[in-house]
Amino acid sequence: ATPPERVSDTEWPEALRGSACGVYAMAEPVVDPATLLAALAAPHRGRIVRYEAGPDGGGVDFRPDGAVRLAAPALELRPRATLFAAGEGNAALLARAGGDPGTMQRRPLCMFLVRGRLPALFGHCVVGGTNVLTITTAAERPDGDTVWLVGGAAAEENAACPEEALACRSAAAALRRGLPGLELRGARIAAYRAVRAEASRSDHRRPSGVHVTRVGPSRWVAWPTKLALAPLLADEVHAEMARELGAPS
Repeated sequence: ATPPERVSDTEWPEALRGSACGVYAMAEPVVDPATLLAALAAPHRGRIVRYEAGPDGGGVDFRPDGAVRLAAPALELRPRATLFAAGEGNAALLARAGGDPGTMQRRPLCMFLVRGRLPALFGHCVVGGTNVLTITTAAERPDGDTVWLVGGAAAEENAACPEEALACRSAAAALRRGLPGLELRGARIAAYRAVRAEASRSDHRRPSGVHVTRVGPSRWVAWPTKLALAPLLADEVHAEMARELGAPS
């Protein structure tokens, strides 16, 4: 982990002046997930197949001998190893493969998009040890508008809110508390629902670290918990498979 470094108040972003008690910087990159996935997929295009199995995993049959049969088009695969890394889709895959879908938990979110004359900002607003806001600049538009993606406690607290308008007012209030010097007049706020699919915990809180679980002969299910931990998950998956299958040739 990269330790945070305190930033001199003369170097604070304009949006944080007059509101923050302290500002810390971390030497970690901010990545666009779509661009990252495209870069990872590019060298393996000939080996990536998209198969629509349906929400319940229908059309996929996991055989006891390790084979995987697809119904349409009719196809049988005989991989040396199978890794379930389908996020929320892991529950259906585990059920069809004879694993325990209860190894996965779902934690819903109500995420927010804020668009207006906003400064570019990437950071967490931490109050009393709680991450009350996470702000990521998602786009800077040609018309001069900036789009923020807003999460953190605001997204968790509004997950059960049934009305989008009410959730958006709550998020606007959280932004005003966290960034009292920010001008929000004219900004537009929209909400969308998301689900975090993770390895289950008895208290349903976010699990720590990465999780790889063997669910059958040469079959595993994987949970990175969050994108930043994906490289650690890859190392763990490689180690698990090497122990059972031997080092790759």
